[in-house]
Amino acid sequence: MSKAKSYFSIIDLSLAASFFIVMFIGNATLGPIPLNIFLLILILIFAPYFRANIIQLVVVIFSVYIFLLYAINVKISYSMFYPLWVINFFLGYFYIRIFNSRINRYPNSLLRAQFQICLALLLLFSIGIITYSMLGYSEEGRAFFIFGPNMLYRVLGFLSGICAGFLFFNGRRSQGFLLAALCLAILVQTGSRGAIFLMPILFLLWTHAHYKRLLFSNISSAVFVVIISIILIGTLTDIFAYRVINLSILSVDDSSSYLDSYSRWRPYLYLLQEPDRFSLIGINHQTYLDLFYSDGHIYPHSLLLELIMFYGSFGVVMCVYIIFKVSKLMRVMLTSEFTPGHLLYFSIFTSGIGVLFSGDMGDNGALLGMIIAMSDRVLRQNQNSKKVS
Repeated sequence: MSKAKSYFSIIDLSLAASFFIVMFIGNATLGPIPLNIFLLILILIFAPYFRANIIQLVVVIFSVYIFLLYAINVKISYSMFYPLWVINFFLGYFYIRIFNSRINRYPNSLLRAQFQICLALLLLFSIGIITYSMLGYSEEGRAFFIFGPNMLYRVLGFLSGICAGFLFFNGRRSQGFLLAALCLAILVQTGSRGAIFLMPILFLLWTHAHYKRLLFSNISSAVFVVIISIILIGTLTDIFAYRVINLSILSVDDSSSYLDSYSRWRPYLYLLQEPDRFSLIGINHQTYLDLFYSDGHIYPHSLLLELIMFYGSFGVVMCVYIIFKVSKLMRVMLTSEFTPGHLLYFSIFTSGIGVLFSGDMGDNGALLGMIIAMSDRVLRQNQNSKKVS
């Protein structure tokens, strides 16, 4: 029995470590070589643990084929490796299918392994960000370490959800509060305004993990604590001096921030006000540049917007599916008792909010595959799971 537990622990540690790489490797390269092509070996390594719904698997493989054709036809000018995002897409699906199975059979082992891996990574990133900031490597209040700031807050959001959520789930409230405070402080250091949208989901995750069931009284207590904390902190420091909290750049006025704000919203206005120009087969990248180019905005910076613009009617169908699936999963998560499945899904969604504000399909494709693989039945399993020590 002890050998079996050790064996499964090694598997779960390997899955947790490689899953982090799959989730965030994006379109990284080593010199001229895209790194995600090396991740294909993970399919061979973990294939024995993969359990798939055949119909869903066929749909996913068909989607890979269609996405690949579109991605090639888009003719992205800033990266010749753009079509390789379909690798991340399939791997995201592949891993969540494995996790769904293992959460059902070995929830405690998987949860413990993921906590250990994510805690080590969270400490590494925290030390790295603080060190880089002290050495003056941050730019305009935006920290970076391994990842740029637009991805860094998403990385920290996922790690924060898993680590502090694990502690709250297991009744280790004091440790949970300390780690949550550290997580929020490091998120603020990234300077990315997208982090401000992650924080409410993190508070919701931690509250749910602690109380096990979300009741109005529990949420009200958590909101009260958060508001009082912000007021107290605000009396000691100018919190709006931190870039992540200063949202003035998103307003449309006569200041120098107008162009940046307009660049962000113009593609949405295009879809709403000029539907006759929408292409059922999608537009190519050069057409997008002709319509919307500005410094720092050479692609849509939104998963949903990129699907609609570059992938035409197929992208629209996928967007509708994503919205429906995420809405259904969130409803089940918020109305059911907290389980190991909640911790994983909640943390992925926390990080996933960033796909609405930053990155292209190279950065965001893995999340798309994960959402397809997610199942509300996983959230209803192990309702009586014991705490993981």
